[in-house]
Amino acid sequence: MNSARVKWASCLVAAVAAMFAAEGLCLERALVEGRSVACSPDGKRLAFERDVGFHRRIGIFERATGKVTWPDLGTGTACHPSFGPKGELYYAYNGNTNTSFEIQKSRPKDKDWLNIYRWNGGRPERITSGMQFDMTPSVSPDGKTLYFASTRPVKGKKETNFIYSLDLTKPDAKPVMVVNGSINYCSGVTDPVVSPDGKTLAWAEYSGWTPPYLVLSAPIADLPVVEPQKLKPLTDNLHEFAFAPRFDPSGRYMCFSSTFNNERWGVFLVDLETGVRRRVADGKEAAFSPDGSLFYERGDTIYELDWRKALAFEKIALVDQFDFTLACDVEKKSGCEFMLDHTRLMGVSAVAWRQQTGGRPRYRSESDSHPLAESGVSRLRIPENRHGYAWLNLERGEVDLLKYQLNITADGGLVPAVHFTLEESHYFSSTFSSWVLEHPEYWCIMASGLPWPGHSSFSY
Repeated sequence: MNSARVKWASCLVAAVAAMFAAEGLCLERALVEGRSVACSPDGKRLAFERDVGFHRRIGIFERATGKVTWPDLGTGTACHPSFGPKGELYYAYNGNTNTSFEIQKSRPKDKDWLNIYRWNGGRPERITSGMQFDMTPSVSPDGKTLYFASTRPVKGKKETNFIYSLDLTKPDAKPVMVVNGSINYCSGVTDPVVSPDGKTLAWAEYSGWTPPYLVLSAPIADLPVVEPQKLKPLTDNLHEFAFAPRFDPSGRYMCFSSTFNNERWGVFLVDLETGVRRRVADGKEAAFSPDGSLFYERGDTIYELDWRKALAFEKIALVDQFDFTLACDVEKKSGCEFMLDHTRLMGVSAVAWRQQTGGRPRYRSESDSHPLAESGVSRLRIPENRHGYAWLNLERGEVDLLKYQLNITADGGLVPAVHFTLEESHYFSSTFSSWVLEHPEYWCIMASGLPWPGHSSFSY
């Protein structure tokens, strides 16, 4: 085998290893045990939750020193930390120290339910009261308005969460409902957050323990009466769990947590100007800092990520129409649009479309193969007989499907690419196994030393 090719292949393996090392070790680092992280306006402190004994407490992490302190917020349960514009801490608190059974039996009033408190270094100050659960507090950038989710009873509505606002400039102000669910399957609203310019409110709506969880937003000037046509859905897939929206300090980006079909939780960024979304980390419940860091929880540990550097990594989806055959009509433009919409949800930056489905290419392929393929338009090793898949003929699509796919990908703000597999067989185990990666001298060749198209592909 050509020594130059071996050297090139070895360098490629080293480059790939270095890339993943850079993404895993340099861009992301573990900080402290905890979850539900919030960052102070000056970026110097993080607030987080951690279970201590039988109750949840809020800790403060000093970024410069790594020191953790535990403010005296009471002996009960403190959760959902959030910072105000002057660095004051808002959180939800339940002062009851009894067991769940004892709480239900005694039905304690007022002080023993979950309410919003404020702490600024001294004695905690109670902000809300009542026999309900008030949670996920968020304060407007000017510090004048508190937004929070609450189970306060609403006539004609089942017990659930809605979003309320409270005027912090008036000591006798009462909470006012501002969002009561905008989608017809909504059973609750939570996670309110205000944009840096103070003009937009974003939140998450959910339908119970099943999807969808949607992230929506609306102009604050239109609250509390929100006209449906003025709502801006930031996620709209009915199979997605999306919650915990947060604006970055510039207001151009938003992050949120999302998962599909019980896959790993991911932290996604959305460019609010272009609508392009990118998955930047495995985790959930993220928060921005003013210096360009993103904090999130994974496995009860808070991590820090330089999210702008993370965006520099290409995340490429290799799309095979074959896999979508039973979900949409892949031989028509509508099917191409369906596949792209699904792929965009994965937070990729580029889409490489495969030029064939299974063993049937979009364009003729006359490359030699071993064992021999059926023909130039069918690269199958054995006849395809599965229902639905056997009749695919991309070469007879209603338009030049590959050209159409590349065009709609570019129009959607993603990098268009083509993924050419020279044969049908390119299994993960034979292409990416540890042995293969350690022996690049055998890449894409047979024992005789001749090229083996069956185990090779390239992308452009």
